[in-house]
Amino acid sequence: MKIISTLCWRLKFGVEDLLRGGELAATTDSDQGLIHQFRIGKAYIHGFDKENRPVCIISPRLHQSGDQSPESIEKLTVYIMETTRLLCQEPNDTSCIVFDMTGFGFYNMDYTAVRFIIDCLQSHYPESLGVCLIHNAPWVFQGIWSVIKAWLHPVVASKIQFTYTANDLSKFISPQHVPKFLGGKEDWIYEYLEPSSDENSAITDPTTANILEKETAEKVKKDIVKEYEQATGRWAKEDIMGEVTEAKDERNPLVEKLKQNYWASDKFVRARTYSDRIGVLGACGKINTGSEKF
Repeated sequence: MKIISTLCWRLKFGVEDLLRGGELAATTDSDQGLIHQFRIGKAYIHGFDKENRPVCIISPRLHQSGDQSPESIEKLTVYIMETTRLLCQEPNDTSCIVFDMTGFGFYNMDYTAVRFIIDCLQSHYPESLGVCLIHNAPWVFQGIWSVIKAWLHPVVASKIQFTYTANDLSKFISPQHVPKFLGGKEDWIYEYLEPSSDENSAITDPTTANILEKETAEKVKKDIVKEYEQATGRWAKEDIMGEVTEAKDERNPLVEKLKQNYWASDKFVRARTYSDRIGVLGACGKINTGSEKF
């Protein structure tokens, strides 16, 4: 039932529309809250931890609930979660979240936003969290934490660690990959790269070649899905009959074909992100960890 609930939620929230419009659409939106949060660096993805999980750094000190609408905060949350998934490298499918609590005060606290993040992690992106590091939390956070902890499922709560020093962080992220502002050795500072006006032309103003390419990719996808459904049916039938053949394994190469097919359609369904523009997310989903801006 959870998957059905999440599919309904994605439709209602408009996840695909958010990804299709992306950051470029946010620059012309009447509600400038989303693009404002990108520009100030409230939340962004930078590097990987020791388990090769993409690291999302969130700075609560930059949050003022009145600076943007609740809808913009929710859009940022979902957008970052969706983008993080693209940066996961097999066999890993989880992420590392770092809440940099430096400079945090009561005026930065937003229980509604925190509750939405928790609901997303527990209900719509289950098992996507590898570890959550709450770094350099001030004493005022103790009372707040007692409230937040009560909302957490025990499995999620077990993945949360409190860190206070660079040495604490080094247990999870190599020091050379921890920015200096967090006490690490990496000389790196977030600078938002604005989207270009034509970066999503395959979506907003497709050429004849784009249209044909998209139609071809969609047809290939339908054929693969049909094969997958047939293979699944054979496997289920054999399982009921108590037979053991290669029917189950027939699905594995089809899964790989579906993954490759997604990237053939990617530019037609997903707007370019900050990670695309700085060269981290390359063609066919290739991850370039050597980008100096990542």
